[in-house]
Amino acid sequence: MPPNPPTQQTQGDENPYDFAAMRAHCPVWHQFHSDNDPFIPLDEAERVRAGLGLPEGYYRMLPGRSHFFDYPFPELLELVTALATEDGPAK
Repeated sequence: MPPNPPTQQTQGDENPYDFAAMRAHCPVWHQFHSDNDPFIPLDEAERVRAGLGLPEGYYRMLPGRSHFFDYPFPELLELVTALATEDGPAK
């Protein structure tokens, strides 16, 4: 499991996250983001990544993929397939 990063964003943020509660309810996170997402700015995605303490391989920056509206999404299929097998990614 990743190290324990900060539990929340700094006070005054528009939408603070309770990272401790998020990790308690879901101990394994995988995050996909694109550099041209029209809804979630890159710096917001990076704050979530840092707040959850996601190690290499658990955060994937996929350039030019917008908000992942287009199919197929092979990276997600690959991850779900790996998680569904005995040899899935480390938890």
